[in-house]
Amino acid sequence: MFDAFTSKLTDRNSKVTLHALQAFANMVPIVHSALVPIIANILSTLVNNLASRNATLHSTAMTVLNLLSDHLGNKVQPGIHQNPNSMLCLHFRSCNPHSFCGKQ
Repeated sequence: MFDAFTSKLTDRNSKVTLHALQAFANMVPIVHSALVPIIANILSTLVNNLASRNATLHSTAMTVLNLLSDHLGNKVQPGIHQNPNSMLCLHFRSCNPHSFCGKQ
């Protein structure tokens, strides 16, 4: 299910991507535990949206990242970011000091 959905997070049509991000933001609190096995794929997709020139896409992707941090916390940490100095961790930690990046 998530494979089909994550393709919408990278759709060429920004409206499709925005709606997918908004839907995903609504799903995170409900299905957060099911996201652990696929979190690496989701994070790479969200990082691409953070690079968007579209401010709405960028801010919605940041909202989703914050929701993931709030709901998953350190449940995902051992396999995700071995390097606490990775660009995602540095960016994410600057926005959310309680993120899972680099915590052991």
